[in-house]
Amino acid sequence: MAKQEDSGQACELQQVRAISAFKGDDVTDLSFAEGDLIDVTRKDGAGYAYGTLKDGSSGWFPLEHVELTHDTAVAEVGAKTGETALDAFIKEAKEKGTTSGPRKIPALNRKMTLVNFLNERPMVEQLVEKNILPSSEITEQVAAAQKRLEKKNQKKGSKKELTETFVDNLIKDWTPSNAFGFTEDQIDRIAVEILLEIPLIKQKQRFTTYENVFTGATLIQHLKAGGPAIIPSWQDGIPNEQVLALAGNLVEKNVIFNAASPGKTSFKTKHLFQLTRSLTDYSFLNMNKVCFKPQEPVNGYKESIGLVGELIEAMKKYLPDDFEALRNSKEVYGFSLHLACIQNVSLDSLSGDEKRIFFINLYNSLILYAHIKFTPPTSAMEKRLMYEHCYVYMNKKKYSIQDVENEVLKLATKEDPMIYFCLSDGTNSTPATFLFSTENYDATKTFAARHFLARSLVFSASNYEIQYPRIVQRLWKDLKLEKADLLKIITPYLSSDRRKEIEEITELGQEFDIKFLPYSYTPCYIFEEDSPLSPR
Repeated sequence: MAKQEDSGQACELQQVRAISAFKGDDVTDLSFAEGDLIDVTRKDGAGYAYGTLKDGSSGWFPLEHVELTHDTAVAEVGAKTGETALDAFIKEAKEKGTTSGPRKIPALNRKMTLVNFLNERPMVEQLVEKNILPSSEITEQVAAAQKRLEKKNQKKGSKKELTETFVDNLIKDWTPSNAFGFTEDQIDRIAVEILLEIPLIKQKQRFTTYENVFTGATLIQHLKAGGPAIIPSWQDGIPNEQVLALAGNLVEKNVIFNAASPGKTSFKTKHLFQLTRSLTDYSFLNMNKVCFKPQEPVNGYKESIGLVGELIEAMKKYLPDDFEALRNSKEVYGFSLHLACIQNVSLDSLSGDEKRIFFINLYNSLILYAHIKFTPPTSAMEKRLMYEHCYVYMNKKKYSIQDVENEVLKLATKEDPMIYFCLSDGTNSTPATFLFSTENYDATKTFAARHFLARSLVFSASNYEIQYPRIVQRLWKDLKLEKADLLKIITPYLSSDRRKEIEEITELGQEFDIKFLPYSYTPCYIFEEDSPLSPR
């Protein structure tokens, strides 16, 4: 494997131990024996690291031959360290005693002080600094994708993207073939445990050079090696015709695609492939896999709770230290495969309350996922592009993030406007991200509003001035309220001291000067400290 010493990404110095010997084929490779200690200084994100032995020799080597030297080794991107990241993730959640679904919230005590009320559900804030946001390379890729999108919007009858073709087929009730009766969980395990471990290469084909690809032949080798651990009927080996059929099915299900000819669904060992998750164009967020058509519609309400829980736990694990590792993690890839299940959601099968919760949870999870997959928007234009051109396919139609938000906010009324405080866009200007269910909706909505207003509303009794967060301005405009109405709506969610001050000033006949704080694009992710890990 010929690599330059300064290629890859510099990383914090780590020491690893060789769990098996490795003999390099190239002068840039580092050969070592089992048990050798290696100091790692660079990683390429594709399963290789650059390190130095005690004798001073250095070079590149595959991470699958080593493990971290600390006690609880957890897999990083492209690495095997004794237990996978997913295993460690689930083990950690179980040790914490988390539950499968949202906690039951005790009845609210009207006499409880705001401080005690907020302390009932501690929060953790993950303020992401600029230097740990996605790398400049990813930022440039997303910027280029935005330009392609704007150019495409200016052209009539432009060529359809690969995912749009799949969506058209799904609308016509097409479903991928499933000759071996695989479950979606088995496909997900194949993707996370096998495909993510395939080393990526740079290869030229027909006068074009492709980055971060693997050959069909390499895919077959990895499926043969890892398949028996996932597919019980393959414990004694995989027949060649079956492993070729599985590889073809991964193309048919859009888990991987032909890098040279993205529209091709046939599989050949000489073709070059990429994981669909590597695409950086704004498009369908739930098409990293096309699901088999189930006998019964997927329960979107229950799945939405699981989706928010998965993403919150992944973000709490990696942030605020390493946004890039979060982006490339097995947890986030697993989430994207799980998100595909809503392709088979039927809204008609949900009650009114379940539908409301479904759209709230879906919106919050899509915002977080879009921030991770692309980059957090830094301007009104970037935010508009993300909202209008990132979609999910479900209920036999496509919904943009903007459509999903509209489905939630159309339920707001002058009598009950606080649903606005159930939505988070991952910035300081909106509330924290919560897990909602039909049982905890009212209590969590109240908590979300009180927590957000406690940290965001600016009140000056001496100047008779209230500065509301920007979300309140939207509520005011959308519901066509008078400014005086805002005080009546917001005051019950403030602390008792603040309510008393407002009451005293109002009794004196003074009017408040109402202002709205500017919108902040600074990424800030706030979650409940004790949020549960929802089951896959």
